[in-house]
Amino acid sequence: KNVKRARMSTNRVPLRVDDFVKVINTHFPPEGSSKFNTEPHDLDFFKFKDYCPEAFLRLRRYWGISERIYLAELCGDRDFIQFISNSKSG
Repeated sequence: KNVKRARMSTNRVPLRVDDFVKVINTHFPPEGSSKFNTEPHDLDFFKFKDYCPEAFLRLRRYWGISERIYLAELCGDRDFIQFISNSKSG
């Protein structure tokens, strides 16, 4: 029932080619940033890249995935390990 309602509310304007190549970079300094509209936090500085945000937003809406659930899956309870790659390509 909720999935059907979400599918019906999906934006009817077709996606453009640009929607599939757009990348939004957001910086999260510990003190917060007015430029990126981020809040202060107790983590080290980090960046977040949002790939094809409009296309993925529409997919989440189509499948009935709420923003709350999406953010909970993305952020979890902040108990994560830092991944450092020591391999280089090329």
